[in-house]
Formats: sequence, C-alpha cells, structure tokens
Amino acid sequence: MPTNDHDLATSLATRAGEVLFAVRERPIHGPPALRAAGDQDYQEFLAAELAEHRPHNAVMSEEVADDPRWLTVPRVSIIDPLDSTREFSEEGRDDWAVHVALWQEGRLAAGAIAMPERGGC
Repeated sequence: MPTNDHDLATSLATRAGEVLFAVRERPIHGPPALRAAGDQDYQEFLAAELAEHRPHNAVMSEEVADDPRWLTVPRVSIIDPLDSTREFSEEGRDDWAVHVALWQEGRLAAGAIAMPERGGC
C-alpha cells in the first residue's frame, strides 16, 4: 500500500472500480437498490482503508455523518464514495466517479478522482 498521501488517494480511488464493478455484478433489482448498494459498499471500503492506513485522520463523507473530530485534528480525509450515483445505476453510463482527498492544516494536500468505467484516475 502506498505510503504518501497522494499515492494513497490515487490507489483508493482507482480500487473503486473493483468494488463498484462487483456491486454491478450482484443480482440487485432496480436502480434505487443499485445506487444504495454502490454507496454503501464503497463507503465501507473507504472507511476501512482509511482507518487502517490513516487512523488519525478525521473523515468527512457525503454518505455518513461527519466525524466530529474534523474541527480539531490537523488532517481530514474527504471522500465522495460514488459521485453521480444515478448515472452509476443506469445501464451503459460511464460518467460516474469516486473522489478521495486530504485536507491538512487549512489546505488541500492530496486528492484523486477516478472514473472506473473510463479506465481509472
């Protein structure tokens, strides 16, 4: 696993494809269920990876309540596990993305956006 923040963000965003493509392979019926499964599975994946590799970072995510530490710690991981969730749930659409960033001491320190259907970051 990468040790610097930029490489970690890139790795996590790129690995989104594996997680989200697996969601699309499951027998899920209907776009609302597919959207919910994509959001949940990738949120869980990112949360677990960040807890393992950056346990001292607070995490802000569109999918869950904000970590209350984000106001007091110097490092905050900011994620949008599945941007364009509606598009993800529509067959043939490739215009959805995953965002992973690090905010450190008042500035953007690292970030990555992956579009898995279009080949990664």
